[in-house]
Amino acid sequence: MSVKKLIDFFSTFQIAPVEVADVRDQIVESYNVTDDIIIMPVNVDPTMLRGLYFRYREKTGPYSNKSCSVVLYSGRLSLPWQRLVCAKELIHILDESLFKTSTPEDVSTLVDKLVSRGRGTELGRSDVAAFKDHIALYQALAVLVPEEIREDVVKRYESGEMGTEEVADLFCIPLEYVLLVLSPDWPEIVKLLKDVD
Repeated sequence: MSVKKLIDFFSTFQIAPVEVADVRDQIVESYNVTDDIIIMPVNVDPTMLRGLYFRYREKTGPYSNKSCSVVLYSGRLSLPWQRLVCAKELIHILDESLFKTSTPEDVSTLVDKLVSRGRGTELGRSDVAAFKDHIALYQALAVLVPEEIREDVVKRYESGEMGTEEVADLFCIPLEYVLLVLSPDWPEIVKLLKDVD
């Protein structure tokens, strides 16, 4: 479904922070993967669940359906984390079918893999989906940190004009990811992230 196209689209944005609503709208309008995306906070402990996405079909007529996607996120997260989690879940809407779960058993197995952080000896499809879940977080960062703005911010950071907290505030991302997106390796990492649909 081309995460690459989505990252490339936002890479030229000249305004920060990138709005999650703009990411949602771009997916609905340009990818033909869902007719509507609803983003909603839920009152859940973020140590148990930061966010999730699911899709359903709604019957709109005798011969027509509407595809709806729902992104839920913990309303207890800080705003930067809410944005990152929502962007990550929006990325999952573009996942190839290999990375998607479609049965209760698939979902349960994936949750077990995500919670156990890879502990266990049996490997399978859920490991691939868990891998993609981790990659989607970094793909979301690539969307939320437009490359053209980042280049200017790196110069300002290196000159001492901006600190890590100011960069986190500008992009409205969690502070712990600032040094990663400012690192000289980030453009190469983004190139690799574009290849994982």
